Amino acid sequence: MQRMHFCSGMTFVTGDEISSAVLRYVQAVAITRGSEVLVVPVVGAAAGPRAVSLLVNHASQISSESIDLEHGELHDGEFVARLNDLTAELMMPAIYGASDLFADVPDHES
Repeated sequence: MQRMHFCSGMTFVTGDEISSAVLRYVQAVAITRGSEVLVVPVVGAAAGPRAVSLLVNHASQISSESIDLEHGELHDGEFVARLNDLTAELMMPAIYGASDLFADVPDHES
């Protein structure tokens, strides 16, 4: 399991695969200088599905740390697959020309 820390001060616990997908997606949003609302499945104090909503953009800071909990690992294959697809779409040069993706990367060819 992972405890994720968001720049707003919010922390939440989610599964390892979910956390990895969220980190990759937030990175893609940052690179493309977009903004998105992301609804993430999380482990709550009470039984039943829980979620947190995050507004992510190029300035968002998010991190995760491994933790041990008595709860079983949280899995959501549909969420992970959808988020991985969205990440791939954001990173496709055909959608956001390669020059847009790397606008802040210095050109070292000169």
